[in-house]
Amino acid sequence: MTRRAPNFVYPLSLFLASLALRLAWLRLVAGDPYFSTLVIDAESYHKKALEVLSGHFIGPRAFYQDALYPYILALAYHLFGTGIATARVLNALLSAGTTAAIYGIGKDLGGRRAGVVAALFHLSCGLFLFYDAILGKEPLAVLLTSAALLAALRAAGRPSRLRFLGAGALLGLAALTRANLLLFVPVFCGWALLALERPRGLRAVFAALYAAGFLAAVFPATLHNYLAEGDFVLLTSQGGQNFYYGNGPEAAGTFQDPARVRLIPEHEEEDFRREAQRLSGREEMNSGEVSRFWLGRGLDWVLSHPAATLALAARKTAMFFSALEIPDNYSFAFAETRAPLLRFLFTSSGLLLILGIPGLALLFPGRRRFLVPVLFFVTYAASVIAFHVASRYRLPVLPLLCASSAVLLTEGASLARARNLRRLAPPLAALVLASCAVLYPYSFVPADESKTFDQPYNALGTAAAERGDQAGAIAWYEKALAINPNNAAVLLNRGESLRKLGRADEAEASYREAVRLSPDLSDARYDLGMLLATNGRAEAALSVFDEALARNGRDPLAHAGRGYALILLSRLAEARDALARAVSLDPSLASAHYNLACVLARTGRSSEAWTELAAAARLDPALPEKAAHDPDLAPLGPPDAILSRLAGG
Repeated sequence: MTRRAPNFVYPLSLFLASLALRLAWLRLVAGDPYFSTLVIDAESYHKKALEVLSGHFIGPRAFYQDALYPYILALAYHLFGTGIATARVLNALLSAGTTAAIYGIGKDLGGRRAGVVAALFHLSCGLFLFYDAILGKEPLAVLLTSAALLAALRAAGRPSRLRFLGAGALLGLAALTRANLLLFVPVFCGWALLALERPRGLRAVFAALYAAGFLAAVFPATLHNYLAEGDFVLLTSQGGQNFYYGNGPEAAGTFQDPARVRLIPEHEEEDFRREAQRLSGREEMNSGEVSRFWLGRGLDWVLSHPAATLALAARKTAMFFSALEIPDNYSFAFAETRAPLLRFLFTSSGLLLILGIPGLALLFPGRRRFLVPVLFFVTYAASVIAFHVASRYRLPVLPLLCASSAVLLTEGASLARARNLRRLAPPLAALVLASCAVLYPYSFVPADESKTFDQPYNALGTAAAERGDQAGAIAWYEKALAINPNNAAVLLNRGESLRKLGRADEAEASYREAVRLSPDLSDARYDLGMLLATNGRAEAALSVFDEALARNGRDPLAHAGRGYALILLSRLAEARDALARAVSLDPSLASAHYNLACVLARTGRSSEAWTELAAAARLDPALPEKAAHDPDLAPLGPPDAILSRLAGG
């Protein structure tokens, strides 16, 4: 008689195999700047983690981005040091845990053999490795989503109060990385009330405990949001904004910058807030009010344009089910050109959709084995399609598809050997439909994905510029512009590198082209105006800033630049008003505080000048040294006195 391996042997072995693969992969890409460059969300999470590490646990506003990952990253930074290497090892550990969780889902749905095959699908999927090499929340979100689904399946299979409470808590933790997961709470509670084979009263208790577990897990984020702004925001304050740019007049199914809003974390929240204030005529709005404003605006558009909304929903549905990995911050297709291992791993989202959907059909008609995973899949897919689609948004549902694909292969093979055509007919029909949906040549699928690489080249240019290699950065920007000469962000970045190399005329031309292509790109107007101002063309700079304010009177950069130009023209009273307006709109603008201090010092208002100078020094530690030798601040005292006071304040 053979002894059966203990229950922990398979998941532990798969965890260790997955971890070894990931550590080898991370060593392979360790020196590649594309994976190491902190782009958009990655940079934002890194900065937030550093803030938490420095003791700022409660921010000035409600959470705008999903809350959990920066705190986990801050803990890793505290233990192992700050940097991309720490984030990558954390990702490797999280993803190895996902491999074990996928084994559990597969085993629950189809037995141990299906569990092993499901884990092998995860191990052979390059998309998961790709996100492991990037600083970001995706590995954490996928692990928690997998664990929440596994817990829900086990609670449904062997119901108990503790299992339902724990399953709800795990979903709550997952929702702190993907807020749209909260939509599964009423769905699973509804399933428990209607389909669970238990007395009605006990079903209600289980459903209530699941919801209670969820609320308990997300309560710290809700409490943070209340302490920050005194308003009830359950998870994050960007739901309304996401709905608007996923369904509004500019929406096309993926990220599309609305007018006067830059979809970059350092600007996005405040741009949406200022635009909401401009459109509503209100001077102050908290984060919850801003989100509700944009939700209302999006719903108004949807209800007044039903045909366009249905067409857009169909397009987003096709995007979700297509084989295309839609990029946003990072491009998987571009990464494949730099890391050949990603091309050799055979499992893709497309393959998992083709096999996984028929695998779900094979589970029919079980109340638990079919309904729970199908309800999860449909709910999650709908929650993404309702907003906007990208490769990383689809990622949390792929573990379920790994498991259902394994069920198709293992149970399907058994049914084929038994020639059970009646049971095979539904999954075979689903296989045909899924293949058509995934492989259809949609209009949004590029014939040559290399024609979409302008954004990755821009990221490499940014990385080179941050290293001080401006000439190298310009070379990358030129590659991006060769693909898309109308990319205003690339033109802006190229202009900045040209300016730093002293090539002012070329920089001006690049800035002006960026402004022409994207008139609401305030950064381009600001950089153009500042270039003109610092090169002795203050009147021309003033015209640039006035044009910017004519388009958006609440643009803090335009007010700040206008104030600087007015200082150069010795129009100090007007400069003071412009700079005061800039800091009222955006108190984080160190240069605006500094220039306002200069104006106040020159006009004899020393006390107010010190207040603004202290604010500038807190925001930019390099400014005290500049202030000590700035003739405009000489009325505040000798250099040593200025440095001493700023150091103490």
